[in-house]
Amino acid sequence: MLFAAGDANSGLSLFMRDGYLIHDYNCLGEHFEVRTPSPVPAGDHELTYRFAHTSRGGPGTGILLVDGVEAARSTYPRTLRGRVSFEGIDVGCDRLVATGPYAAPFPFDAYLDRVVIELAPEADLDPEARLASDLARQ
Repeated sequence: MLFAAGDANSGLSLFMRDGYLIHDYNCLGEHFEVRTPSPVPAGDHELTYRFAHTSRGGPGTGILLVDGVEAARSTYPRTLRGRVSFEGIDVGCDRLVATGPYAAPFPFDAYLDRVVIELAPEADLDPEARLASDLARQ
């Protein structure tokens, strides 16, 4: 486990399994996944996950990068309208209830230099599109 936030109800996790870099997006128990098409070679790497969506609850795109180069991309048909279930943020393991398809604590068994989390401001979402999306679901 590189990073996890949430629980069995909703959340996200970024982890390595059998050499593959995998991101799991848990949308109310429905899992959407993006994984590298081949194992990440042994050694030091910068692993990045990027997420973009146009409205709360609308579709989203997950992108994995290895050393700054896009390695995989997946479109998620829906995303959470609000925040993920919050039992805290874990780095290097998922201490409590597993967010994704693995058994907690699922520790990362190599050296992890750092984890950087950059949040895009909510202003990146078009306010009119966000309002229309929210009203359409009521």
